[in-house]
This record gives sequence, C-alpha cells and structure tokens, in this order.
Amino acid sequence: MSTFKELNFLESNRFMLIIPSFESTRFYSQTFQLPALSMQNAGADSPFSRMNFAGDKAEFSPVSFEFMVDEQMTNYQEIYEWIMNIGYVRSFDDYKNFKLKSRQQPLGEQDIKIILLDSKNHPVKTFTFLNAIPVSLSGTEISTQVNEAQYVRASVSFVYDYFEIE
Repeated sequence: MSTFKELNFLESNRFMLIIPSFESTRFYSQTFQLPALSMQNAGADSPFSRMNFAGDKAEFSPVSFEFMVDEQMTNYQEIYEWIMNIGYVRSFDDYKNFKLKSRQQPLGEQDIKIILLDSKNHPVKTFTFLNAIPVSLSGTEISTQVNEAQYVRASVSFVYDYFEIE
C-alpha cells in the first residue's frame, strides 16, 4: 500500500536575505526572483539532421532583490560602501581599506543566502550564491508629496559564480 503525502505549496512571500558580513544589518526583502539557469547545447551536423549534445558551461542570471530601506539607511549604505570600495571610486586605496575583503574571498565577494520559509516561518530551503558581487544599487524616491506613509525601497543586483540549494 502506498502512502500519500499531503502537499503544501510554497508561499512566495516568506523568505530572508542574509549577507554574512553585515551581521547587524537587516534586509527586509520585498521581492526577489530565483535566477535562471541555462546551458547552451553543443551540436554536430550529420548528412540527415543536426545532432544535439549536452553543453559544457552552465550560465546563471544575476540575482536581484528589492528591500525596504531602514530609517537610518544602514542597509542601503552597506551595499553602497561595498560597491564604492571594490569599484575604486574615490582612490586606489579604497579597496586596500575595504573591511569586507578576506583571504578566502579577496575581491570583495561574499556568499549570500536566501532562506525560504514555510507557512510557520521555519526554513525550508537555503539558496547560497557563491562569490556574489554587487553590480547595481538602485536609486530611491523620497517625496514630500505623498499623503500617507510609504516606505522607501531600493534594489540591488548581484553576479555570482553559481548557487547551491540545501
């Protein structure tokens, strides 16, 4: 006799973004999309048709997050400084003084994590993006012409080597 396991569907609004070097900073993510994974196939022509073979390089799309900016703008500033220091914006000493570089990740990369939660806020899956580097940080709109309180949001995009699912 087979046992039937009841399925619960994954809710799209339960997840956490964790950037380990920003231990005291919280990123209250609003949205993110699991990035696409693709692989170009290889092929060879025959007299009758094209034969397809598995490719040899996986390609990962960038991962992007929208987050609510905290009142002190700490989370926005952490990403801002990260980009400023690895991008040599002010001087050649920017990166030399960059506090987040390490021997394991010498170019300012970090292994960032997304943790998906179930309906009771327990971890279901962890996606680890290895050697992630921020490549864009959005601007934010701040306006006095809004009647009700609206929270400021920003978005950040990362490139990375690959991601793992645990």
